[in-house]
Amino acid sequence: RSPMAGSPFDWFQHDVEDRTSLLRREYAADLSVTSRMITNEEITIPDGYSVHALPDVFEMETNELSTTRHWGVKDRVITMTQKIDVREPRVSADRYLEFKEAGQSMKKSSLSWLILEENR
Repeated sequence: RSPMAGSPFDWFQHDVEDRTSLLRREYAADLSVTSRMITNEEITIPDGYSVHALPDVFEMETNELSTTRHWGVKDRVITMTQKIDVREPRVSADRYLEFKEAGQSMKKSSLSWLILEENR
């Protein structure tokens, strides 16, 4: 997982998981809130180390929400920018499967690794 702090995003991920635990829905699913969260985080690469791998860029959009996660490296600083925009707090039953797939993609992307290697 990302070493960066992700508490608002972890909360949101859990909210989506809670709302998408069923195989199908008869009624609409309600998200906790509509909101927009943006976080920019930085971590300095320790002396003697370099970046071996960064997580892939992640972008996902549905009618109800959009989310992005971008990584970069500049001047021995790793940056990560995350954005979540919840536009609609209710997911209709007929859009549930699409929303569930989007939530699963978001969870899978959060399990990627940032790998540093020691320079020898």
